[in-house]
Amino acid sequence: WDTSKDSDSLVQYGESPDNLPYNFTAYDPALTTAHEVFLGSLKPNTTYYLRVTSRDRAGNATTDDNQGNFYSF
Repeated sequence: WDTSKDSDSLVQYGESPDNLPYNFTAYDPALTTAHEVFLGSLKPNTTYYLRVTSRDRAGNATTDDNQGNFYSF
């Protein structure tokens, strides 16, 4: 995902949208506008749900959860 300001990258993901944000997380503290995070512990043939959060240097944070529907893959 992309942001307009340099910010960190946090992905919260899991096998059920009911468990977010309490399942798995992946975080990259590097400040960037083009975000990419490796997700570990994935099982084959499994649907995962996620939301992303970024926080800039000033501490302003924004979360994208696909309008409460979460993204899936």
